Amino acid sequence: MRRIIIYSLVSYVLFVSSCFASDGKERELIHELRQLHLSELLDIVVLDDVFDIFDALVEVQKVSVATGQEQDIAHVPAVTSIITAQDIEAMGATHLDQVLETIPGLHVGHSTLSYNSQYFIRGIYSAQNVQTLLLINGIPLKSLFAGERQRVWSQVSLNQIARIEVMRGPGSALYGADAFAGVINIITKTALDINGTQVGTRVGSFDTYEAWAQHGKRYGDVDVGMMLNYYKTQGHNEILQADGQTHYDKVHGTQASLAPSDIPLQREMIEARVDLGYEPNYANHLRLRLGYQGQFDIGTGTGVNQTLDKLGYYDSETLSIDLTHTLTPESLNNWEFTNRISFRDTYYQANEQRVAPPGFKGVYAKGRVGIPYLAQTNTYLDFVAAYSGLTSHHIRTGLGYFYGDVDEISQFMNFGPDRNGKPIPVNTPHYVDLSDSPYTFISETARSSWYAFIQDTWNITDHLSLTSGLRYDRYDDVGSTFNPRLALVWQASDNLTAKLLYGEAFRAPTFSEIHIYSPLLIGNPNLKPERIRTWELALNYYLKHNVYLGANVYTYRISDGIQTYYDPEAQAKQEPTILNTGSYKGHGFELETRWKLNARMSLMANYSYQQSIDETANSDVGMLPTQTAYLRFDWLLGHHWYLNSQVHWIAGRKRAARDPRPETPDYTTLDLAFRYKKLEDSHWNVAFGVKNIFDETVKEPSVGINPSGFISIPNDFPMAGRQYFLELRYQF
Repeated sequence: MRRIIIYSLVSYVLFVSSCFASDGKERELIHELRQLHLSELLDIVVLDDVFDIFDALVEVQKVSVATGQEQDIAHVPAVTSIITAQDIEAMGATHLDQVLETIPGLHVGHSTLSYNSQYFIRGIYSAQNVQTLLLINGIPLKSLFAGERQRVWSQVSLNQIARIEVMRGPGSALYGADAFAGVINIITKTALDINGTQVGTRVGSFDTYEAWAQHGKRYGDVDVGMMLNYYKTQGHNEILQADGQTHYDKVHGTQASLAPSDIPLQREMIEARVDLGYEPNYANHLRLRLGYQGQFDIGTGTGVNQTLDKLGYYDSETLSIDLTHTLTPESLNNWEFTNRISFRDTYYQANEQRVAPPGFKGVYAKGRVGIPYLAQTNTYLDFVAAYSGLTSHHIRTGLGYFYGDVDEISQFMNFGPDRNGKPIPVNTPHYVDLSDSPYTFISETARSSWYAFIQDTWNITDHLSLTSGLRYDRYDDVGSTFNPRLALVWQASDNLTAKLLYGEAFRAPTFSEIHIYSPLLIGNPNLKPERIRTWELALNYYLKHNVYLGANVYTYRISDGIQTYYDPEAQAKQEPTILNTGSYKGHGFELETRWKLNARMSLMANYSYQQSIDETANSDVGMLPTQTAYLRFDWLLGHHWYLNSQVHWIAGRKRAARDPRPETPDYTTLDLAFRYKKLEDSHWNVAFGVKNIFDETVKEPSVGINPSGFISIPNDFPMAGRQYFLELRYQF
């Protein structure tokens, strides 16, 4: 009945329109529309009731990550991508990594520590992935100690994400430190995004279980969003053939290594968020967000020293709060003020992590054990004003302050120097407390900084605009930096936009690079920030109404790169072994297309090429793919059945300098996801998916020769093979 009513209404509108059409061309177009088959008309009208991604794959979307204000992707002064909650659901993604690996120029890797996710953009590589800035609702998520997300951070639950905005290229003119290679901003759901109550569960391979509940509703002037998520997995069961201890076993005639064996990747996570909005009128808006993430029994991956450890594990908890007030005073036309305060508190503990396994060198019955603990707090204050009262200019300016500290540091060991600098006896029955001693891994320390920025968007003509910006950051421990940006955007025609972009960015040294003291490394308090300068040329073209084409080329140069040297002579002289000696250059291009084939089908594809050169070593940086390609096909099989297929191709992963191994093998994977989603008389949503359907062998490169002169993990990191998931949601 519903279908007949819709068809009748559409037919009636077209009939009346034909009667009043002013010329022959209009009447001819309306006649063609009236000739469409009933099913085609219904596809056009009711498609959004099932999945609303088809138009979104082609139409111009808005992002705020590039300028701090919403602009459409075609005219925003940067190279950007956006992924919505509907997109995430449609592709059958179960982990944040699966979403981000669809972005051109972005490669998802993993570290040796717990296989932590790493997001490399345009071939810019470092072991901790410190050059990519990850934001949660515009607030940086990073460890002061080592610069990564957090020591054992996993992800934000996909069910809590409203959209993800990604900017490739430098962003320090807006975001300051670490917006070096690019910026990823994860925006969580509000009550409007949730719009009711949803419960769901997902089960999958490797004993993976997930359950969630969400509620969002408006009560007068207040909107309330609440989200709770539970996740547990044993991790994939791929086998690591050899680890760092395998080499020592050959040298010492021992059998201490656990390899070959599966990798400990178990993890349990609880995540909760509360989002409260208060809007008594259009000019006054207050939003309070509270967040908690607890991660427990986290497997050690390939180990802190690239040696398998199935006895140690990690725990971590994070509490966050941010309050944002947006004010548009009626008495001050064309002004908007945004004030925000945010606080994040995190602790991390390693429970009996083993630097070497039991039986190391024929002794150490418990293995070489370390038990470190640290807590970190980050506080941000931001004040931003925007003025749009000038005829051709839109100006944004802001001030901010940051304070972060690492405290409550403790460390227990059964090897190395004791509190007095004397060797701890082998097989000591008790762990030695090194807390508050010169031999702990890092001392309690803090950092503060403040910034000021200004940004102007000048509409030179109706079709030409220039965005310019400058930000000044002042740190109490590593000095100050200026970071400019320039972006010329030309709308050459109604369908074609061209962009010429220039930007600079910096990466502040981490606490471990400045303060660390170990048998192999000595930090350097005189380190300067790393710097990058990038040029980009981008084209956006909308062919008719159903095809989008994008292309960009870029080149960059990195100076004052922070490099680590394992130098026994410098160590003996107590001289720093971490220096600003790195110099790198890179270039590449990215192509992408989105094509809405018809009302039921769409196609997405992208291809990326990059080359990054380590000028110090006169070789390729290595580790990351030279070429990547992605293909996605969406098909509405029926009015309730939906199919998504994805193909990933990764190629050309060269080795770093002095690594004699051949390139890491290329791979191609295929994913399929089926979803049943009927909204007319039911609120059920059911999905089934298969990742890596042909069980392709997938490996991520391990690092090359270590300070001892051998390769700890010669056969690279094995990644998950074929895996399945089944998902059930209910909305009410």
